[in-house]
Amino acid sequence: MGHPLLRVLAGVLLGFSLPFPTSRGAEGEKSPAGCVAFLREVDGLNQIFVMNADGSEVRRLRLTHVLEEENPSWSPDGKWIAFDSRDNQGWAIYRVTLDGSGPRRITPSGGGKWQPAWSPDGKRIAFTQAVAGTHADELFVMNSDGSGISRLTRHTWFDSSDRDPDWSPDGKSILFCSSRDGKSRWKSDIYTISADGTGLLRLTHHDAANEHPAWSPDGRLIAFDSNRTGEKHHAICIMNADGSGVRTLTEGDAPCWKPAWSRDGKWIAFSTSRYGRREINVMRLDGSAAHRLTEGSNPAWGPAATGQSR
Repeated sequence: MGHPLLRVLAGVLLGFSLPFPTSRGAEGEKSPAGCVAFLREVDGLNQIFVMNADGSEVRRLRLTHVLEEENPSWSPDGKWIAFDSRDNQGWAIYRVTLDGSGPRRITPSGGGKWQPAWSPDGKRIAFTQAVAGTHADELFVMNSDGSGISRLTRHTWFDSSDRDPDWSPDGKSILFCSSRDGKSRWKSDIYTISADGTGLLRLTHHDAANEHPAWSPDGRLIAFDSNRTGEKHHAICIMNADGSGVRTLTEGDAPCWKPAWSRDGKWIAFSTSRYGRREINVMRLDGSAAHRLTEGSNPAWGPAATGQSR
């Protein structure tokens, strides 16, 4: 159903809108390279899987002594995956090798610590933490072994949230979304801050939920998801690094969220859901050549193929 007319007719006859093209593009077009970590529900709990970026070689990490896994994030060298998981005391951040061996908790248990993001040099990890005594979430930074934890953001609004950190390619700044300017906790804008906690800069000014920002590998663009178009569901958007030139890449009735850049900056993977089923799709930067990879959500693009069998 790659022809545009056939897609339109299908939407009319079946009563739904297709959110994005479903073809794999022109014959001979190269598939995206690399490896993708993602979440898939197993027995009611999210677990981490990895696959090649063309959707092949899907396998589960099969971590032990971990209840539920969220927010996978690759180390720059591809040897580690950081993620957050919960125990009876709350959420903590772990890291594990690509074969799933030796998962190690690198933050103390208790409270909430989640959404790890590796720095480009692999030496530090930014993350979100619930601040005791408030309803606020703030950004923190630590060494990749869990030592040297320091607080990055501070704000005065009691029920606000700084979250979804992502490092700039040069390692000097951290991108994040926040409801710090008096918005509802469920409405947020996108900001950057220097890695030392100075130089806060607001990039978007829109009464919507602008979330999961991700810097392109060359630092020129930012992908994110938002309901700014007035639709009920979120769509994948892209903008210049200064917040200008916002463009919406996905359309239709299906929610789309959590964009992740390929290492060469030519593709964006993202989560979507149609008919209640979560899937990972991938597309070009103009929204073309979009296609399904596998069942799951929250993709994180790594540097190399898995080299493992299904």
